[in-house]
Amino acid sequence: MKILNSDVSDMLGELRAHSKEDKQWFAYEKNMTNLTTSDILYFDTEREAKSLYHAFISLPIDAAIIEIEQSLVMGRMAGNPLADSVLIETDIVNLHGRLQWNYIIRNMQLEERMEVIDWKDAFYDPLEANTEAETPDDISKFNEIEKLVHDLQFVYASNAEGKQLVLDLTDKYWKDYPMEQQLPELFDSYPQQIEQATSMMVGESDHPISNEVLDAVQLALSKGENWMAYNNSLYFIDKDDVHFFKDQAAANEFARNNNSDRDHYNIIHITSLVDVLKQIPYGEEHTKQISNNIKSNVMNEKNLEYLKDNVKYMGFGDKQNDALEQHLKEGKESFQLTFNTEVNKKPVEATLNFRKSDNSEMYFFNNYHASLQRSNGEKMEQTFYLNKGKGVTAKEAYNLLEGRSVYKELTNKAGDSYKAWIQLDFENKDKHNNFEVKQYHENFGYDLKAAVGKYAVAELDGGDKEKALLQSLQKGNMQSITIEKDGATHKMFIEANPQYKSVHIYDGQMKRVQKEAVEQYQSVGQAQGTAMKPEQQPEVKPDVKLEKADLKAGKKTNDSLLPKKRIKQKKGLGVS
Repeated sequence: MKILNSDVSDMLGELRAHSKEDKQWFAYEKNMTNLTTSDILYFDTEREAKSLYHAFISLPIDAAIIEIEQSLVMGRMAGNPLADSVLIETDIVNLHGRLQWNYIIRNMQLEERMEVIDWKDAFYDPLEANTEAETPDDISKFNEIEKLVHDLQFVYASNAEGKQLVLDLTDKYWKDYPMEQQLPELFDSYPQQIEQATSMMVGESDHPISNEVLDAVQLALSKGENWMAYNNSLYFIDKDDVHFFKDQAAANEFARNNNSDRDHYNIIHITSLVDVLKQIPYGEEHTKQISNNIKSNVMNEKNLEYLKDNVKYMGFGDKQNDALEQHLKEGKESFQLTFNTEVNKKPVEATLNFRKSDNSEMYFFNNYHASLQRSNGEKMEQTFYLNKGKGVTAKEAYNLLEGRSVYKELTNKAGDSYKAWIQLDFENKDKHNNFEVKQYHENFGYDLKAAVGKYAVAELDGGDKEKALLQSLQKGNMQSITIEKDGATHKMFIEANPQYKSVHIYDGQMKRVQKEAVEQYQSVGQAQGTAMKPEQQPEVKPDVKLEKADLKAGKKTNDSLLPKKRIKQKKGLGVS
């Protein structure tokens, strides 16, 4: 289509004016030879523009403006500023797509969001769940990082340009910080997961949703448009048959205004591609088939959602959701799911065990068997039991198998709650071949803050950093710290050691600082104190007196998080 040179100025002015009014598309008749401003119709959306009779051509305004401006520039560079016309090519739709991509990236504000987070301390672990955050502020921070990571994954998987953008950002903000080790876990397998999920659920021959719709869904989600209206009167749903909105009221209003004897719009809430594929029904024949399958394979939807949440909040993520749903449909008495990941370059595996209730059709996540291959090649294994959906999380299991201690709220058989530090006893196993468990109750007298306070730890600031440090140590993590001593700053690592009412200190290369060198990192006055060093203290056994008192009172102290063990006077309280 040509625009005569005499009309170019007016055409640019019109296009720019309508663009400012949020008009995005224009259309003109195919048989037009020379295009003028009086020949153009303007529209808010692509769908409206393409709803015209097929004799019209529809094009995006933003790309048309750039095309015209570039044509004028090229004409001037070629020494022909007064060319008789400017050509508008119909392939500017591709240019429009690139412009939309850039618009999405700008709106995501990825670099701005990366910049405001202190990545020296922040860490997003797929084994951690946001339910472990204990305050609204902690939950908010976790959710902020989680949303940012999901947006980075989307951009990484979108195209080569997006992948390079994410690699540049992570290199700039995560290099030499804890998040750097998460790059393979978060990004390497993500495009493959998207491709597998799409190919599994979107068959070319029988699914009523076009690939263009799925692209539109991803675009809408990136813009925060989580309400989708689709034309339910059609067997095959194309990109022109779906619309997206930021709130339900706007979606409902659109449906009311566009429903007719020929078209009927349904409204659904979406947060992912999977939501769309699950909520939009198949065609008539497929609907009959699905109905028959539902009748023969009754599945409790609430049970499925409960188990999904249970698995996720125990730290095993949501990658197993499809397999979980399939197992429930099969209706077996019991089934297993497998989980594999890598933490600090060490393979972690878990087998999650589910069983149907003896009294109902409900399934429950009863326990999981976890294994960790240590750096020396030794494989450590343990079965962890759940009670009412609660127990040792995946990350806590990893820390326990590494030999560290975890602070947990436990419940005995009488239903009474109590808190204690737990640690695996690698010297003793029970009849089920599980390591027995040491417990150090609150009245044992271990003060974590005081133990850390013996050293000149900069993070003990009385504020958020101190709180984050202590919470991380309670989860059994080896936490990075900064020790400031005699004008020098040392980057080190620390872990709780409740058995000796102390902490273990490691240098920047993760090597244990021996007792001969520990004093140089102590706070003023600690090195000259009379307190015994942790290594000099006799081994303090768990609180046997409490156990005897409970037994006299007829109480059995037994939590529900770890394998059962016989109660031995010399070993202290067991856990189940």
